[in-house]
Amino acid sequence: MRRHGAVWAVVIVIGAVGLAACGSSSPSSSVTTTTAIAPAAALATGTYAPAGASGQPHYVITISSAENTQFEGAMNFVYQDGTTSHVFDFSGKVTGQNAVATPTNVAAPGSATRTVSSVPNSLQIDVGNDSLTFEGCQAYLPQVTSSSACTFNGSR
Repeated sequence: MRRHGAVWAVVIVIGAVGLAACGSSSPSSSVTTTTAIAPAAALATGTYAPAGASGQPHYVITISSAENTQFEGAMNFVYQDGTTSHVFDFSGKVTGQNAVATPTNVAAPGSATRTVSSVPNSLQIDVGNDSLTFEGCQAYLPQVTSSSACTFNGSR
């Protein structure tokens, strides 16, 4: 009887160690599962504009599609009278709270509208809670006079 008790004790200890090993996680696995943000929540389709832009000439972002980590959109300039001018289209990928977009169909730099200058090949975007910040946009958007105008808030 004593021998069976010892065997059962060993089986219970081995089983407990095995279960503990299955339930543990390495620090790297917990980091990788918490960094992704679903674009459906972070980059919802719709219109994004700088705070206080109503009635003033400003740039506006439209996200036309966001699936998985991919998104597409366009930037336009809205004049004081409400007419718009195309600035560029873009597509990109969200990783965590950052996105990288590639501009396409860019308006000619120095055009009569003066809404765009030399646009970089890659746009860095900080993705916030219902906001997008195009890092350094004042370097390629001549009508932007402060870095705060590079932050576009959802206005769906």
